[in-house]
Amino acid sequence: MSTLWNFTGLGLENPTSEEFVYSPQNHVIAAFALGAVFLLSVYYILRSIGHSLLGARLRRYVNVLPGENAHVEAQELPEDRVRDWLVNTLGGAAGVAVYNPNSDIKSIGALMSLSITVGSAMLWGSLMTFPMGSGSAFACQFVVATGYIAVGMTRAKGLFKMSTEMVELGVPKWETIVFRVCILLSIVAMVIWRYFSTGVLTIVQPDLPYVLCYNRHFILPAAILTVAHFVLEFYTLIRLHVLLSPSFLKLTHKFHAVYDIRIGWALALIFFELSTAVGNIYPFGLVVDFVPYSLSAMVLLIVFNYRRAPPPLAPTATLGPLSTFHASQYDKASVRNSAMLSDFGAQGYEQFKQRWEEEDRPPVPVLGRAPVQLTLPLAVRKKRNSAPPAHPSYDGKKYMSFLVM
Repeated sequence: MSTLWNFTGLGLENPTSEEFVYSPQNHVIAAFALGAVFLLSVYYILRSIGHSLLGARLRRYVNVLPGENAHVEAQELPEDRVRDWLVNTLGGAAGVAVYNPNSDIKSIGALMSLSITVGSAMLWGSLMTFPMGSGSAFACQFVVATGYIAVGMTRAKGLFKMSTEMVELGVPKWETIVFRVCILLSIVAMVIWRYFSTGVLTIVQPDLPYVLCYNRHFILPAAILTVAHFVLEFYTLIRLHVLLSPSFLKLTHKFHAVYDIRIGWALALIFFELSTAVGNIYPFGLVVDFVPYSLSAMVLLIVFNYRRAPPPLAPTATLGPLSTFHASQYDKASVRNSAMLSDFGAQGYEQFKQRWEEEDRPPVPVLGRAPVQLTLPLAVRKKRNSAPPAHPSYDGKKYMSFLVM
């Protein structure tokens, strides 16, 4: 078998159709892999749109509920629980962009899914046969250039997302500016590279009415860009590790600190770069070009669209009027925390709580004087004397009783 690839100058490839002649199944394998990552990216796009529409629809009903009610001893009212449940269910601990505009994890994940969708669709189209004609050359160049530029924009969006996270973790402004300028320069270099490394048509046989489209590899600029991307991605990994695990933490605490989804983002980008480096630099065939890309792109989609499970809601006290509580089931603290604010009002409730706490407060002895015995009102003494037997947790010490209402 003759040499499959011919190179000129600095590694600009002159592809031929020998791969299709000797290994026609490579087109089928590559198309299957690109189709799988295309379907996964479409799923994440539809899920993001569905969550946005559902969140906007539900928020119309949640916002009409009173959210300014005061909390009773760190307990939440039913309206607050409904609102928090919707937020946690839709976004989990990572947040929802449609609910919290300051959190862009969902929007970045959707944009990355869109880039991979466009890139996979265009690269899948490059595997098709093109009719002989004047417009076929432009169509081949368009699908190859658009596909690889969309794939490169996926990487740039991931790096930009991690730069925003580093800003929130306290990275200096000048460092952020330098890092984002490097991202912009890598995008410009990628576009220039794709101007030369574009799609070309190859003839299978002179008597056939169709031609094949192949990506024209360019070794030197591809290798330089790959190394530059590695540097940026390793920088983000090391910088996030330093920011998330400061030196004063113990080793075990550092391990738990770096167990963070942002570290997973950096590792996913590095894995994506490692998987696509060989196919971008050297033309080993369609399988090497597209199968590693498809697998690493699916990992990238899963990691950047990952949403942690909603945290369990904190238990809240049962709300209701004081007359519904029984002395054998609720202690004084639960009764106090269960009083509805609507029965007292905000100011009335504070006065009620203050009077109740004053009954529990022991007398403070004054230095130089004999202890003063406080006498409770007759109604309170009768109320305490008529209380039911003490709770079984009563320890039996003298002058101590368990107040039950």
